Amino acid sequence: MNRLNFSIIFILTVLAAILLVSTDVAAEAPMRYEIVELPALEAHPNCPANSNATAINERGDVVGVAESTWYDVTCHHVSHAVIWRDGEIIDLGGIPPRDEWSHGKGINDNGDGVVGYADIDIPGGIMASPAYWNSTDGMINITDGHEYPTGWAWGINNAHQVAVTYRNQAHYWDAVEGLRLIELDGAPDGSSSEAWEINNNGVIVGYARGADSFLHAFRYDSTTDTIDDLHDLDFRQSGAYGLNDNEDVAGWIEAFSWHIYPAVWPASGGRIDLPTQVFGPGYAYCQAEHINDLGDVVGTDISGIYLEVAIGWAAFDVLDGNTDRVKLVDLLSPTDSAQWDLRNGFEINNARQITGTGLFNGKTRGFLMTPVLFEDGFESGTTDGWSVVEP
Repeated sequence: MNRLNFSIIFILTVLAAILLVSTDVAAEAPMRYEIVELPALEAHPNCPANSNATAINERGDVVGVAESTWYDVTCHHVSHAVIWRDGEIIDLGGIPPRDEWSHGKGINDNGDGVVGYADIDIPGGIMASPAYWNSTDGMINITDGHEYPTGWAWGINNAHQVAVTYRNQAHYWDAVEGLRLIELDGAPDGSSSEAWEINNNGVIVGYARGADSFLHAFRYDSTTDTIDDLHDLDFRQSGAYGLNDNEDVAGWIEAFSWHIYPAVWPASGGRIDLPTQVFGPGYAYCQAEHINDLGDVVGTDISGIYLEVAIGWAAFDVLDGNTDRVKLVDLLSPTDSAQWDLRNGFEINNARQITGTGLFNGKTRGFLMTPVLFEDGFESGTTDGWSVVEP
């Protein structure tokens, strides 16, 4: 073989190797997202207004809270539960007659049911109570008529069944039955518990204080009135925040070292522990917030001596054994990542849209991230045309 032929073969071999590596890198490259700022309500120029997005449904509707502000001698703020939908902010108001403060925490897939909490008037003061909004009746207090109606509601499904925490205890609620207490087997009467999410099968997840006085993650079936204690006694405490329609659960486990790690409890059994990225020395607090039907998980890391760093993250295809995580900001284009500090990842739907809260040019804002294919330099969606409407 002469030197010319050898050189040609060598060059072709190198090019083939480069092409193979490039193909592998492209295949493993993280998904890319566009991001849209979810704006606040009307604000006075002297009084910045914030927004906070907490949940997303399968239509891409986002629910949360948005502020409006005005100014006389000082700044004044009103916070309302809102839906961001197709370029509009739907202001859900509060529980009549008080209309000053409400928060939206969960939305069903039809977009006609929202839950959260809102202020109500009580003798001698004001109290935050579980709130339920539907497109017919508006915002109501679902503990109306009960003694000391305090609490919050975090999850609602398409049948308008609700996961409620009332007087520091987890409950199931619907418009026909009302409130039903969820109790962990063996737990002392009156033990504290919280309900966080409900799926379209009527299954609720949360955590409850067990007979050992520690918190236990649970999965409760409202149809059969049975409860699964998901806790592992090798850990100090555990909690469940989110679940999908397959009954896979996302949450956290706390080691006896007090560090908290993200975890997923598959419906098939067992537990998947997700890695924690420590951003500084000291205490680590990391939780999985939600899991979609595809096994994608989103959550938040908080770590460091002063707990000042909060990082939103996503892990795709966790149920298939992929526990690699990526910061949400690393899924954005360079232009967008320069503007956003994404602090929390709260929910991901089956279209892999993600919602949460971060800082947009230094202002606290909810966000909606949508997977797209684009080149570097892609500009984020604009909210200049967002309009505020009544429900």
